[in-house]
Parts: sequence; C-alpha cells; structure tokens
Amino acid sequence: MWIKADLHLHLKNEPLEKQTLGLKDPYWIINQAKLYKFNALAFACHGMVFYNDKLWKYAKERGITLVTATETYFMGKHLLIYGIEDVPSKVSLDDIENLKQQGAVVVVPHPFLSSSTSLGPWIVNNMEFKPDALELTHFSSWFWDINLKTRKLAEKLGIPLIAGSDTHAWFQFNTAYSYLEVEDNNEKSILNSIRKGKIIPINKWLTPWEFTRELLWEAGNRLKRMGKPVQPPADDQIVRTTHRMEN
Repeated sequence: MWIKADLHLHLKNEPLEKQTLGLKDPYWIINQAKLYKFNALAFACHGMVFYNDKLWKYAKERGITLVTATETYFMGKHLLIYGIEDVPSKVSLDDIENLKQQGAVVVVPHPFLSSSTSLGPWIVNNMEFKPDALELTHFSSWFWDINLKTRKLAEKLGIPLIAGSDTHAWFQFNTAYSYLEVEDNNEKSILNSIRKGKIIPINKWLTPWEFTRELLWEAGNRLKRMGKPVQPPADDQIVRTTHRMEN
C-alpha cells in the first residue's frame, strides 16, 4: 500500500530553534497532517531525538505513524538519521556506518540549499559516500530550481530521492512530501521502503509570492538572532531526549 509521509519537521520549543519564527507545537502539526491525509511524520529536531509517549499515542489514534528521527551534524552540515534512539549530535563517517549497521536510515537534507548547512558540494567531491536517499527541499521554484542539482547527484550516485517540507514555519507544511510503498504503516516498513527506493517524491514549486514570503521569513529570523547565537550541542553528546510538551 502507499502512504503519504513528511519525514522532516521541526517543532516549537525545539532547543536549537528557539529564535525561529512561526514554529508550531507537535499537536498542531498532527492535526494538520490528519486534515491533509498524511499517514506518517517525523519530527527531526536539530541535535536531539524527540520522543513523547502521549504524543505517539495521539498520532496513532489518528492513523499517523511517528518515525524516530533527528537532524544531526556531520562536518558542521545537516544530516537526517531515522530509526535510532541514541544518536550523537555530531557524527563522523564511522558513526554513520555504525548507525546504519544498527538499522538506521541516513538521508541528506536540502543538499544544495546553503553553504552553511548542506552536504551536496562535499558529496560531489566524495562520491564514495552514499546515503540512503537525497532530499528534495520545498524551497524551490520554476525560476530558481534548487532541486535540479539534487536530482542530478542522486542519478550519479544511483540512490533515490525523497521529499520533505523541512517545516519550521506553519506555512511550509504540505509543500513537499513523499508517497512510500510499504507493507504496513509502521516505522520498520517505512525505513525499508526508503532503503529500497519505493518512493514518489512530491515537490511543489513555490509561487513568486510564496518565494518572497520565504525570503522575508528568513530575514526576520536573522534579525531575531542578531546578538543571540544558539550554541550547537557539545561534541559526541548523546542526545536522546524525552521532551515533555504541554497539552
């Protein structure tokens, strides 16, 4: 069967996103996901693995599977790790291999979005590094198709593409997602479908107005962060965190 999934979402109160505008709590996201007929989500918080028993139950009651996830750091850039509860906040190549042996799925998010966060340029020069998939970002339009490089790189590597919204602000939700062919709507089947490339990525080009709104939003974030830098987690910190959220 096919399910609709967005496996790259961020949350209000996420420690490393305190100065980001427009974030929502996970209950809002789950309710929106139900409205848009999603079947699976992943809260990929920066530098930590988010888990909450009550929230997982809330999602399950609405037919939505929550996948264990984190957006960790590799060489200072972002890297998505799925299916593992204990993940260092900063990983090495050896760490990545060890995590994959434990059953993790590794996805490179927004490979060419920015020089400060994206691994695409490094991978181009290190083609022996093969994640399970490359992610198409929602931040793309017909007049500025940032995903074109990602598609070409995935073809060269012989790995699948997956689309995730990387939702920070509320208006980014449902702008990019994937259909996954799974045996069942559970974490194991979802991870297997990514490994096997049973994915149809859906990426909607932003309209000129939506593109402008993204730029204004980012400008607002930079103004808010001025003089208030957020420090990333310490090296080798194990970051599984049971994060209790208010109802």
